[in-house]
Amino acid sequence: MAMKKLSQAIGLAAMAMSGAVLADAPKLSEVLDASGIAITGYVDAAYIHYNNDVPSSINYFDDNKNTFDLKQAGITIASQPKEGFGAMVNLTGGSDADKIHSVGGSSSNLDVTQAIVQYATGPYTIIAGKFNTLAGAEVIAPTGNTNITRSIAFLNAIPFTHTGVRLAVAPADTLTLYAGLNNGWDEQKDVNSQKTVELGVAWAPVSAFSWTAQIYNGKEPSIVTGVEGNRFLFDTVITYKPIDALSLVLNYDYGKQKDAVFGDTDTKDAKWTAWIAYVNYQFTDQWHMSLRGEVFDDKDNYRLGLSDLGLGDDPSKKTKEVTLTIGYAPSANFEIRGEVRRDKSDKDAFVKTQNIADESETFTDKQTVVALEAYYKF
Repeated sequence: MAMKKLSQAIGLAAMAMSGAVLADAPKLSEVLDASGIAITGYVDAAYIHYNNDVPSSINYFDDNKNTFDLKQAGITIASQPKEGFGAMVNLTGGSDADKIHSVGGSSSNLDVTQAIVQYATGPYTIIAGKFNTLAGAEVIAPTGNTNITRSIAFLNAIPFTHTGVRLAVAPADTLTLYAGLNNGWDEQKDVNSQKTVELGVAWAPVSAFSWTAQIYNGKEPSIVTGVEGNRFLFDTVITYKPIDALSLVLNYDYGKQKDAVFGDTDTKDAKWTAWIAYVNYQFTDQWHMSLRGEVFDDKDNYRLGLSDLGLGDDPSKKTKEVTLTIGYAPSANFEIRGEVRRDKSDKDAFVKTQNIADESETFTDKQTVVALEAYYKF
């Protein structure tokens, strides 16, 4: 009997190899569609060149100077029905994964960026786990951005992710309200017993216009003084499309943390603001352009922590950047981008030359970045 079953198994294997069985087998995509599971992902690689010897910390997603870099390889597996229970897992690999990992999370070239369970009923959706922030016009995945490098604000003014719970209520097709409670900024494991409150609104009354506003408020320890103080963030994004080919985006951030830096006699509050504007134009189905301009005012040198020679008694630093990106997409799944970026600070905040032999450095108030990127999404 055992020999007979073995012979049958060999016969079935031979038929499968010849295509007789596989011809009738459903495709993986058909199985996933039937099960309600969606799998998406991308692979992103880039080459970054700096004119200065030391890349600035304001652009730390792209600090691998003059080398080809696997920046991100991401995959998302999700089953999120409009009614009932669902779940989603989003993994990010590559050099960027080291930069986005949360406190208590992974710290290698693989990051569990999002992992949630959800329940949806009618206009209500509640999620629990680890999820992306509501703040900012840019996102972690490169496929959701129009530039190669990220803005100073995305990397320094706002969080990446939160771990907690979030409720979304959509009283109308054009309006969604958010409320949540989480561990804080980029904390998979809370560093204190206090929680952060999240409130948000997303409004799109017409297809040509949308507006979002978010507030985060909660106690967090200062990275400078170690004192636990209230951290507040207000973020808003306005998007306007006067014509199909043109998109105008304005993003504003205001942040404040209590007892964050040292004053003359005691600790004092730290504040930061950012204005970021984007002009995106789609020339053809294949070619597009994105121009970004930004002013980041780190009033107490708390968020950027830039070095300089002439700091004196004024710790504030106002840093500006202008970025021009040209993208070419020969197919819907593949894109190549080229970019030139100029950063300028009101102080000598960038290391221009570095002599390892005598440990000497010279400083400058500007840097130029040239980048080339290619990504494939599926």
